Amino acid sequence: TNKSDSFFWNFVFDTRQKIREIAEDMPDSAMVKALILGDKSEISAKTQDDFKRLGTSHLLAISGLHLSIIVMSFYQLLTRLRSSLFLSAILSSLLALFYLTVSGFPLSLLRAAQMMIVFFFARCIRRENDSLTSLFIAGFVLAVISPWSLFNLGFVLSFLATLGILVFVFPTMEKYRKHIDGLEEDGVRFTRRQRKLQFVTSDLMSASLTSLAATALTIPVIMATL
Repeated sequence: TNKSDSFFWNFVFDTRQKIREIAEDMPDSAMVKALILGDKSEISAKTQDDFKRLGTSHLLAISGLHLSIIVMSFYQLLTRLRSSLFLSAILSSLLALFYLTVSGFPLSLLRAAQMMIVFFFARCIRRENDSLTSLFIAGFVLAVISPWSLFNLGFVLSFLATLGILVFVFPTMEKYRKHIDGLEEDGVRFTRRQRKLQFVTSDLMSASLTSLAATALTIPVIMATL
């Protein structure tokens, strides 16, 4: 058990170090580390004071929005690859917990991770494929367990970002896949190159729509807190 624990924490440490090394080669590396790892130690006191005066200090912290975009994009990829709901829920939950560990268990991510894990397994329990109902079940359960979460910005942003992805991204990508399937049923035959292009197009659409959908629903809340 000690060896497995040691291996896990060494892996977490190595992951943090690798992220730091990559961030060092980027412009504003201190900001990148703050947004990905929650490490604000390299951001000057003056910069932090400027953000506080503008009422935007929360932008320097990791929020549920970051976690929801990463984990829900991964979950969507698994479902697109025809993984079972249970396997997709397990792997996505593990990713959420791993990122939570790498970032140092910030409170804003902890509530967001709880909500997403409840959402994944609420969807597994339900026999019909109703993601929106599962999301609201997850939100209700967490609101009962931790009522103060409703006033936590990270929780609200995570809920809205996930809602945007479910309302806009999932249906759009499903229509795109049905369109491709419909063409094949009509006798259209795609070459290997065309299939690769479809795969790349699907990934680009999914990534772009995920970012846009999450931003569209969260930007009003972010603007209201400025």
